[in-house]
Amino acid sequence: MASINPYVQRELLKGAYVKRRPPYIGDTAAGSYTVKNGESGRTFTNLGNAGAFTFNLPANPKKGTVFIFTVQAAQNLVVDPPSGQKIACTVGGTYALQGDGTAVTANAAGEHLTLECLDGTNWHATTESGTWT
Repeated sequence: MASINPYVQRELLKGAYVKRRPPYIGDTAAGSYTVKNGESGRTFTNLGNAGAFTFNLPANPKKGTVFIFTVQAAQNLVVDPPSGQKIACTVGGTYALQGDGTAVTANAAGEHLTLECLDGTNWHATTESGTWT
């Protein structure tokens, strides 16, 4: 019997499996990318980046939209919500709703953050690992 990736297995067990798409790898020349609602379920990574890379969350997210952010290069990977949106995740060891339009950052390979839009304004970390600041 074929083995199942532990992450996929965890998602299946939770009953919230989201079809995965090929990862989006940050363009080193651009330095930033605005994630689109239609990319829900996709993984975004900074693989190959020699410097910081910012993923901007969409301005008008739809409830239930899910994005996965994974640090694969030991450089800052920034997840930045626009003004009027907030991210709830663990920062400095405490899970809390961050300030309006406040970005979160990680920079060690293997750190990840899965965000789900709860209501068109607030993002909730459904899974996370590493140190986000």
